[in-house]
Amino acid sequence: GIENVVLKRQAPELVTSKKKSSTPQSIAFQPIYAARAISLFIAHASNDKPRLGGIVDSLATVGFSLWIDKPHLVPCADAVKKRISRIQMGDDWKESIRKAVAKADKVIAFWSDDAIDGKREQFQYEVYQGLVQRKLFQCKLDPMAQDKIGTPYTFHQIADLSDFVSGKFHPELDYVINDIVASKRSGLFKWFS
Repeated sequence: GIENVVLKRQAPELVTSKKKSSTPQSIAFQPIYAARAISLFIAHASNDKPRLGGIVDSLATVGFSLWIDKPHLVPCADAVKKRISRIQMGDDWKESIRKAVAKADKVIAFWSDDAIDGKREQFQYEVYQGLVQRKLFQCKLDPMAQDKIGTPYTFHQIADLSDFVSGKFHPELDYVINDIVASKRSGLFKWFS
């Protein structure tokens, strides 16, 4: 049978390989077999692209397929950039985004001060579509009161990644990753089941 579907939540110094070795791993996040079948739409404010590099690297390392409108502006590994789906040259960008959101298994929204204060209408559209299609997961990049994000989004859990460090294990990103895999496997979205 297939094992290692979801890794247990552990601090990086405690994560071990499938070979039952007690040698600590230096990789913050490891591949999850079930993640290979899951596509994620990354909703974010354009000004936040430089802040998403390490998170995108972590999501790709786990095995998710990713969609970002302009991956060349995200400072992630070149090998990761080549695997990210994007808007094709000559395509209508709004229609491409609409189709990508509809096609994605899950939408991850990255809230930030810029996403809220900048009145980013396209970002708000992407997040709303993720919510109504029952496939939204949310993270915040800046320390902020959840009330700043506003309803209806604050009725749902929002992971705090404001202290995320590239290449390091982050427990809330780990929760997001494992909850996405678990929700896809069960076919349920925990808030709407």
